[in-house]
Amino acid sequence: MEFRGIQLIVFIAVSISCGYSTDLLRIINGKSAMLGRYPHQVSIQRMNWHTCGGRLRVVTGVIDRAQSNFTNTFRVSMVYYHRYFRPQPPANDIAILKLSRQIPFNDYQRPIKLPTQNTQSRVEVTVTGWGRGYHDNRRRKQMRYLQKLNMITVSLRVCQYIYGRVITPRQLCAKGAPGSGMCIGDSGGALTHNDEIVGIASWVEIGDGLPCAKASPDVFTRVYAYLPWINDVLSLSHQKSR
Repeated sequence: MEFRGIQLIVFIAVSISCGYSTDLLRIINGKSAMLGRYPHQVSIQRMNWHTCGGRLRVVTGVIDRAQSNFTNTFRVSMVYYHRYFRPQPPANDIAILKLSRQIPFNDYQRPIKLPTQNTQSRVEVTVTGWGRGYHDNRRRKQMRYLQKLNMITVSLRVCQYIYGRVITPRQLCAKGAPGSGMCIGDSGGALTHNDEIVGIASWVEIGDGLPCAKASPDVFTRVYAYLPWINDVLSLSHQKSR
């Protein structure tokens, strides 16, 4: 797929820009990422905070949230929501952000490939985001460094057995090692495999006690299922840019 002629397209979960997430919790028990290892990762900010809602801007090249040596900031000019998005439980949880200008690609900011095939079960994947890093609800400070977490995909049958029919073939489930996983507030994080984006973090199980990183899988939007929609949006965006 060609990205030329289009300002950077950023894939997110709709919940980021619609306010369904909170900024309290992030990746649990992840590891800090090395500079330049995940150049597709962006920080979606409002008023200099990595957060959701409001007038959005996209910051690229972010690994250390306290440093700006390799970062660039881009204003969001258009948000394309999926017309059948449903907030509770989340379904068709995907949006595309169009930026006001093109991004100069380098070692710290560059696009990631779309999936070339559907993701099967028991595949090793990686998710990235700015993790809080702790189970303790009293420790709410975000991690300074970009976090990564290795996970294994779970079959649709197993995920439906756990969550019921709210899980559809257009979603992808994955789980990390015991005590690790995604958490509320990190919707939109990229799930990757072989340098392709295969999922977008959508929702996790929450309940009494530990709010997340439980034994149940985390749920992602399956990017492969939305390739026709993505192509339609890119074509529409290209036409409007002429």
